[in-house]
Amino acid sequence: MHIILSLFFSLLFGGLCAYIAAKRQRRALLWLFLGFLGGVFTLLVVLLLPTPKESLLDDPLSNWINKKGGKIVNPSPSNELVKEWSSREWYYVDDKRRALGPISISKLQELFEDDSISKETLVWYEGLDNWKKIETIEGLF
Repeated sequence: MHIILSLFFSLLFGGLCAYIAAKRQRRALLWLFLGFLGGVFTLLVVLLLPTPKESLLDDPLSNWINKKGGKIVNPSPSNELVKEWSSREWYYVDDKRRALGPISISKLQELFEDDSISKETLVWYEGLDNWKKIETIEGLF
C-alpha cells in the first residue's frame, strides 16, 4: 500500500510541476521527471522560478534575424542598430551571384523567412567596407 501511495503522489507532483512549467514557458517533460523524483520540493522550485522574459520573442526584427528552426541564436540587437538598419538601403548577392537591391530591411526579412537567402548570403549597405555574410554583421547573428 505504501508503494502505491508513493507512486500516486510522485505522479501527482510530477504532473503538477509539468503543468505549471508549461504555463510558465518551461520544458514540461523535464519538470514532470523532476517533479516525480523531487515531489513537493520540486513543486516549490517551479512555483518560485520567475517566468522567462519574453522581450526577445516580442521583437519582430530579432525574430527573423535570430531565429531559425525555433532556436534563438543571440539576444535582440540594440534599438540603435535597428534604427540604423531600417534607414539603410541593403544589397545582397543571389544564388546566381548577382548583386540585387536596393531593398529595405523588411524586404531582406521576407527573403530570409522564405529561405531565398541564408546566413551565408553576402550583403552590403553604404558604410560597409566590403560585402559581408549576414552572420558576420555584428548584432544580426
